[in-house]
Amino acid sequence: MTLSFSAAKKLMAAVLMGALYAPCIGAETVSSCDDSYVLEFARKYSDHVEYLHYERGTAKLTLYANPQTLAIVVQVIGGLLMSGAGATSLYLASGINEQCRDIDMITRATFGIIGMFEMGFGVYTFLNGLKDYSMKSKKIPYITLDSECLMIWNGERIWWRDVDHIEISSEQETNTTNVQWGNSGISTSHGKTTTTRTLHLIDKYNSDLLLVGEHDCYLPITFDQFRGLVEHYIATYGSRRVQ
Repeated sequence: MTLSFSAAKKLMAAVLMGALYAPCIGAETVSSCDDSYVLEFARKYSDHVEYLHYERGTAKLTLYANPQTLAIVVQVIGGLLMSGAGATSLYLASGINEQCRDIDMITRATFGIIGMFEMGFGVYTFLNGLKDYSMKSKKIPYITLDSECLMIWNGERIWWRDVDHIEISSEQETNTTNVQWGNSGISTSHGKTTTTRTLHLIDKYNSDLLLVGEHDCYLPITFDQFRGLVEHYIATYGSRRVQ
């Protein structure tokens, strides 16, 4: 059986297209494009997590920044209130009207210093709230993971081949409140201990490559979920580490 010249061209084109867009090429990339753990993770937490598969078997998992809505609202409103308080203090310090001029110079200078601080902090807080809102609405990549490295939003890369192991450190903080019951001489004490964990990526020289705190406000998944992802990537792709 022979093929016509036109049919032969079509067959050749199909072979070339298949070779170009094959999802996995070679043993080196099989694990990268057949990572069922990461794929299922992305499907389950798809609101702020995306798993993209590219040509030649490469794939990456993107964790989009997810600032808490309440934190954004608090920053915006708090920034406006602080700026308003600063403007009031600066007004009292200005001596614009007769009532303000009755205030002595030392007090007016104090109002001026406080006002400038309040205005500066208020504007900073307000703009930071707007930045967080923009990151949330525009789905800005916060952390990206692939078979080679972990990349942070600022472009810093942590290569899996450089990671020797991970560690979890914890820091405890205890806040105590004392309550006096009238003139009875009776008082009660209430203490609350908060434990904060931090994930450390450590190299073979026992140096920190990356620290991620438990209460990272931009992380779109829980601390334990992120820890599981990192452990998976190290176990799966860390074997490429240069010995």
